[in-house]
Amino acid sequence: MDNPFFFLLLGLLVAWVGSYFYSFQHNRRKLRLLASWLKEALGLLGTRTTSRWRGADRLDVAIEEGRGNIREAALVVATQSRQLFRAMVSLVRGGRDSLTILVALRKETVPGREFEIFEAKGPAPRHIDLTLGTVSAWQIEDYSRNPAYRIAFRTPAAHDNASQVLALLLDDGFNVRRLSVRPTAPHLMLVLNMVSSPKVEAASLMRLVKTLSDEVAQPFKQATPSKPAAERTPKARRSNPALLYPKEGGSSTPGSSTNGYHSSNGHSPSKN
Repeated sequence: MDNPFFFLLLGLLVAWVGSYFYSFQHNRRKLRLLASWLKEALGLLGTRTTSRWRGADRLDVAIEEGRGNIREAALVVATQSRQLFRAMVSLVRGGRDSLTILVALRKETVPGREFEIFEAKGPAPRHIDLTLGTVSAWQIEDYSRNPAYRIAFRTPAAHDNASQVLALLLDDGFNVRRLSVRPTAPHLMLVLNMVSSPKVEAASLMRLVKTLSDEVAQPFKQATPSKPAAERTPKARRSNPALLYPKEGGSSTPGSSTNGYHSSNGHSPSKN
């Protein structure tokens, strides 16, 4: 009984047992709060929703009949274990509470619209080909508004789309871990760190996901070639004020307002 290691081991045992019950209660409570936050907004993605608990630290939600271009979707709400030893391992690996949204599309992503958004402190996704001079070559840039993020893209349109979506997510207060738009299912994967409670309604996030799912399947707009000067009629050469000045209240760029796109921890089934 005079051995100090005995009291050390006893203290660790008591701390481990206490952390087990604390982890279970804390994580179940947080998962229920996030599920309640999501519940009313899931209908924006689709119908026939089912959910299943995966232990005390994870809740899976499946949407079998999607809306618009969404064929089906899955949401994984996962919390970092608060058990003493598991929490230490999870923290070393960078584990955090998270929400992962996976979407399979009816109409696949148009080639060239793929992009990746990821944390600057982490490595680039493994599938990105950075070989110069190849058709599939990607470019990677730091996000100008927040140096904590980087964007990988293959076309200017994909770069602009990624920048707009990331801006909307950050404006809504979300902490983004990764956003991937790819040519194979799941065509869209969004991973958000949920360390704190969301500041906006879940409907804004679901609208962003649905709008992005529709947009990445749209073909690129091609500029209409102008006629040679010799073929133009005298009427076409006359000035037209309606063509010289932009119309007020014209169409806005998708995602230009926070309502336009409205918009895993180690448990996440992310695919590289």
